[in-house]
Formats: sequence, structure tokens, C-alpha cells
Amino acid sequence: MDAIRDLLNRFRKREEIPYLTQDTLKALYMIMGKCREMLVKSFINIKDRKLREVYDAFSFMMLHYDKLFQFIRRCCGAPLYDDSYTNIDVEPYLAQLPLELAIRMRRVVTYIEMLYKSSSTASSSEIKTLVLELDNAIEDIARTLSRLTR
Repeated sequence: MDAIRDLLNRFRKREEIPYLTQDTLKALYMIMGKCREMLVKSFINIKDRKLREVYDAFSFMMLHYDKLFQFIRRCCGAPLYDDSYTNIDVEPYLAQLPLELAIRMRRVVTYIEMLYKSSSTASSSEIKTLVLELDNAIEDIARTLSRLTR
């Protein structure tokens, strides 16, 4: 959470992030939007299975994800209520990212896909482990963005 907080504090009043183009930010926004949709579906599966022991970890991870997602949305100038990312394939957008960011974002996408697939069948401890790993990957994205913009 510290990396996300540091990134938000550094760019609190700014509209753009130096060293990252609007196309890069828009690609990151599209990927994160599609992934967010999968996270919501995963939570619905978890809720339907009544795995209450996963709720807290999932909530904290979603809080971190949403903070980063809204920060990227503001920086790329996307509207508040935008659903242009609902029917996209993330691969072309991953190709538009700088290599270091693309590698870390690929890790996030992979964790989210694993979470989505396992949310309907895996045990609560497996799901919780995935959620914690995903939270670490989200923190890593924030650290990478912070490092790329120095």
C-alpha cells in the first residue's frame, strides 16, 4: 500500500505523468478495466460460495486496485463512467506498454485469470493466497510506475 500511497501523493494535483505517453496510460487503463470486470465476477463467485474468510483480503486488494485504477483513469483523461474496455482483448494493449511495465502487468492479468477460474472451485485458502499474491502484484505496478516517472 505504501507504493500506491507514494504514487498518489506525488501526482495528487497533476493531470499527466511524465515519461509515460497518453497512449501508454490509455492502454494501461484498458487492461486494468478489463481485469476489474473479471475481479467483480470472481467476487460474485466467492460470494455465491459464501467464503467469508476471503472477503477481507479481497476487499483490501480491491481497494488498492481501485485506487490505482482511478489514478490511471484521471491521468489518461477517461470519463468516470466508461465501459469501452468490456469487450477487448488485453494482448494488443500489453504490447503498447514499456517492457518493464508490461511484464508486471502480465503478472497481474495472469493472477486475475487464475483467480477467476479458481473462484468457483478452489478452497478458500487457495483463493486467499491468490488474492494476497495479486495484492503484491498491484503494489509492484505502483512501484514500477513510480520508478518509471522519476
